[in-house]
Amino acid sequence: MQKFHEDFESFWDRVCEPQTGLVLDLEIVDLGKHDGIKVALYVDQPDRLVFEVILVDPESRQLLTDGSIETETFWKCIRTYVKKEAITQLFLTARCNSSPMLNAVSARCIGYAEMRNVRFLRLVEDILDEVATQEPALSVDVVVTYRNPDNDHFVNYIF
Repeated sequence: MQKFHEDFESFWDRVCEPQTGLVLDLEIVDLGKHDGIKVALYVDQPDRLVFEVILVDPESRQLLTDGSIETETFWKCIRTYVKKEAITQLFLTARCNSSPMLNAVSARCIGYAEMRNVRFLRLVEDILDEVATQEPALSVDVVVTYRNPDNDHFVNYIF
């Protein structure tokens, strides 16, 4: 039987203690070519929405254009919480509209969905670059997944 040092439990409690500080959750979801890109910023919990905008398409520069109302509001929200609440962690979830795994073997087989994913992921990358530039103290965790429109009725609790 394995024998641990008597101070192991106190060590384990220190290493695995839950995060006590607030975190920012940035969710960027491609809702499809007819519905646009949803960008939402939450503080600590999914019910604490502090910013939300729908972008027309992945090539939209609405959040990256100096002087636009959306850009100024977005960065003001992030700065406010980073400075006021001393937030150091940002969780970014990027949800493509279709699977980011390409089935195509060559570039000639890439269809509209794959090209939209490429443009969507470039938008996410541009936003991440801007976060790194404007708030370099933020640590960023990124999750890239895909949204399966066939499962929307389960997610939205419509049966």
